[in-house]
Amino acid sequence: MENSGLSKDNIDLVICSTATPDVCVPTVAANIKKELGIKSAPAFDMNNNCSSFVYAITVAVLFKW
Repeated sequence: MENSGLSKDNIDLVICSTATPDVCVPTVAANIKKELGIKSAPAFDMNNNCSSFVYAITVAVLFKW
C-alpha cells in the first residue's frame, strides 16, 4: 500500500488465493484484513489450487458495490 499511494480506506475487497493456508479458520484473507487494519471490506480465500489466482483476479475485476 505504501508504494501504491493507497490507504486502507481505499481497499474494497480482500481476496487471498492459496492452496496451502496456514489455518482454515479464520481465513488467511481475514487475517490479512486484520493486520492491515481494514474495517469494512469483505475478505475471503479462494482455495482452487493452481487456478486460484486466475479465479481471484476474475472475481476482483467483476466485483462491484
